[in-house]
Amino acid sequence: MTNALTRSLRHARAEIVYRFNRSRIMLRTDWSNFKYRAERRAKPSAVRLAKWIGRRYGARAAAAAMFELNHATRGMARRSQAREKIYDAKNLFIKTLYERGYCVRAVQQKQELKCWECNGTGGWDNSDMGNECWEPCYKCDATGVYAEHTLYKFTFRIGKRHYSWHQPTRLVTWDVALTSTDVGTFEDKPRKRMRIIRDQLVLAFLYHIVVEYLTMENTLSAPEAQP
Repeated sequence: MTNALTRSLRHARAEIVYRFNRSRIMLRTDWSNFKYRAERRAKPSAVRLAKWIGRRYGARAAAAAMFELNHATRGMARRSQAREKIYDAKNLFIKTLYERGYCVRAVQQKQELKCWECNGTGGWDNSDMGNECWEPCYKCDATGVYAEHTLYKFTFRIGKRHYSWHQPTRLVTWDVALTSTDVGTFEDKPRKRMRIIRDQLVLAFLYHIVVEYLTMENTLSAPEAQP
């Protein structure tokens, strides 16, 4: 009698857990479908509003949008199409701002990429029974750095705000008047308490603000697709 009751309780518990998990999955699927349909319906209005803002506020709106887009790339896949589109827009945007005279400071910085194999240590200490045995890292040749890049750091004053963006030297195809000949060190310090935007509708809205500004400045022939 006791064993039969225990089996019944187990079956009942398993049935409840199954139904609960199934309902949760169905609710999650329904919410995703609803969100996708809502974003699809809202996209044309968001694009029209972004274009109006880009035309009305120009460089101020585009710089604020690009600031958010550039930060949002931290949460994207390294080779994703959205990330590449944002970086393409950023490259053209920086060039446009520089040519329009918004740049107040331009310097060069060296970026060192830490070796992922030895975690920047240059090798491994394979000590055995108290005997020191240093094995250099084959990836970075015991330097702890597997690659170095030279970057331009541009600082722009737009309205009452300052914006700073970095560009690899290979992407800077125009003449740059440096404000200092000293080459500094690039430090990638993530901003604290700054939310990374992941919503696709918001990203498309910000992206089209930048595209509209570039189109107005005749540096982009036609608006491209959303990131």
